[in-house]
Amino acid sequence: MSELRAGGLLKGVADAVGYGSATALSKAFKQRYGVAPRDWRRADQAADELAPEG
Repeated sequence: MSELRAGGLLKGVADAVGYGSATALSKAFKQRYGVAPRDWRRADQAADELAPEG
């Protein structure tokens, strides 16, 4: 998930981890984690913004 967390385009992430398309990765991700990659990324970014610095 580090590629997704880093903000890479889903197509690039899909290529990097061996999926044939962004759609295939998105479907597999949602099936595995119960949330679409886009929604996971938004939640992860929101959590980073709320985390105290230090």
